[in-house]
Amino acid sequence: MKIQPTRDIIHLVVDKPKEKTSSGLYIIEDWKTLPPTGVVQAQGPDVKGDWVGKHVLFERYTSITIGKDDRFTREVHILGEVEDDA
Repeated sequence: MKIQPTRDIIHLVVDKPKEKTSSGLYIIEDWKTLPPTGVVQAQGPDVKGDWVGKHVLFERYTSITIGKDDRFTREVHILGEVEDDA
């Protein structure tokens, strides 16, 4: 099922927590302790910025969950773009 956002709504896919470090150690973390980040998949026509494809940090309790990893939130709840360390 594909849902196209309307108004200032943004559709994003939430990042999954890492289960292992690069050295092979297991990480045991609850989702609630991790910062809520994800990649924007689509945005509504009233969104002012171009967020599609960007890795963003968003407010935790302001999104609606559809399915397992899909979230919908308003543009004002996007806190910023995450710059991955290379």
